[in-house]
Amino acid sequence: MSKRTLLVLAAIAALSCKGKVETEGKSGSVETSPKAEPGEEPAATPDDGKLDPATRKKAIEETLAAVPDIQKQVAELRELQFKSDVPAAHQTQDDFRKFVQGEIKAELPPDKSMLYTRALHRIGLLKSAERDLASLLEDALVTQAGAYYDPKQKKFFVVMVSTNAMERNTITAHELTHALQDQHFDLAKYYGEGQEPKLTEDQLNARRFIVEGEATVLMLAQVGKGMMNVNLLKGPATKQIATQLKMFAGMSIEQLVAMTKTQAASFAGAGDDFKKAIEAMDTIPLYILVPLLDSYMKGTLPVFEAYMAAGWDGVATLYRAPPESTEQVLHPKDKLIGKRDLPVAIDLGAGPAGYKEIHSEVIGELGWRVYFMLWEHPKANDAAAGWDGDRVAVYQKGDQLVGLIATTWDSVSDAQDFATAYRETLKKRYPGKAPVQVVRQGKDVFIVDGSGQAGLMAVVRKANKTPVKAQPNSTIVAKPGSGKDEPAAGKGGDANAKLKKLANRACACKSKSCGNKVLDDFVAFAKAYANASGDQEAANQQGQRLGKCLIEAGVDSKVLMDKLNAAMK
Repeated sequence: MSKRTLLVLAAIAALSCKGKVETEGKSGSVETSPKAEPGEEPAATPDDGKLDPATRKKAIEETLAAVPDIQKQVAELRELQFKSDVPAAHQTQDDFRKFVQGEIKAELPPDKSMLYTRALHRIGLLKSAERDLASLLEDALVTQAGAYYDPKQKKFFVVMVSTNAMERNTITAHELTHALQDQHFDLAKYYGEGQEPKLTEDQLNARRFIVEGEATVLMLAQVGKGMMNVNLLKGPATKQIATQLKMFAGMSIEQLVAMTKTQAASFAGAGDDFKKAIEAMDTIPLYILVPLLDSYMKGTLPVFEAYMAAGWDGVATLYRAPPESTEQVLHPKDKLIGKRDLPVAIDLGAGPAGYKEIHSEVIGELGWRVYFMLWEHPKANDAAAGWDGDRVAVYQKGDQLVGLIATTWDSVSDAQDFATAYRETLKKRYPGKAPVQVVRQGKDVFIVDGSGQAGLMAVVRKANKTPVKAQPNSTIVAKPGSGKDEPAAGKGGDANAKLKKLANRACACKSKSCGNKVLDDFVAFAKAYANASGDQEAANQQGQRLGKCLIEAGVDSKVLMDKLNAAMK
């Protein structure tokens, strides 16, 4: 491996120790700050963690002043120019809460929100209906927001502030990417605002993966360019970032939340706002939290696969012909790039006589993952795999709510796995006798949730299935040689072995002094093995271990990055 790519590996490994949560509404993105590594020495703040007014004012001014330069960096990395400069301003949390309340109220007025909440509870996507979905969304957005770009105002707003310039610039790069997307692809239109028929929740989640995933890829590229003057989207460095993105995407929701909390614990320099945001994570339902985190972490994969296959033209195709389902973006290599795996649209018809429909939606593969996670199924992802289409509708008759669910799967085996896993969740949902009917017929699984009436099962089994038609020009064709880089030459096996030993030493460290010694040895190793080649994926894994363990040992992240930068010169 080359000296430069080796250091990129280490820097990305260190970056993987940062946690960042982002939320997305139909009309704009709202982003929280990455958290500093354990052992980082933040700027001095009062004992209660709150930033004093002067420090806060300075941090806000510096954030806004950096916008023009970061805008140029984003445009260069994305190889796409802004059509106009992006105005930026600070917004208080009180004003931001008012903004959030207005956005949510437009989509979920109080009466609709309560019915929606009861419907989700009926079909098992919420464990409780005590709080309505609108208030849960409001708390999630307000407590987790660090900054956001508003497509309606075409403006970038800073909400929370940090004394750490790199943290601020990272958020800014992400949000300016949203501004660039909006200028070229019209985010409001992309999210289906004002269009009929309305996009399903599954379609919206799939599109969020693209918007947030691209912004995350550009954010990481901006960090690499700023700290190491390395473009992670060009040449051998793409192998490192590809492995890192796959690692992020493979993390469970528990791992993501735990990582965020661990890093936030030491980030006193961000002030009380960030402490409250982390504390609030425990109260966010999985129905909200998983799509938010996954659009950020797992959304990088479909974007990166499209980029590696066909460059930025491939990414643009994902805007011109959006993904049709979360299944596609969760499995981009097999189901999105090249020939798409198109879903089946299901129509439940008029519904049962005497009942009023209060909610109708497509759950999708991501939604079924959430369902199985919520009820603690050990194979949540496997149970949701092989999804080919669904439609759920919740009906009301007096005080009774009943859910009718029709699903179809890629194979009979997939349908069997889903039906078996679903029945297993009923033991936790209903400790006694479950008022649920489950019938599998070939590749289809039909469910009546909330009633044992045979007539209701007859209604759902009459569901009509229609294959979704391919969109024009939706195929992303891989360019010859795409994603292939020339390996560096030289003593690869020896380099990998030594890197593994360094990682083992780092993970055995119990003190900051031990960690600093390993860091010095790593820098010396990087210089000695500047032109070594080897197993890049194995090296990435060991580099990630090393970076994580150095941080856990108490190594100052600024010292870590300074030494890496110095080693590159």
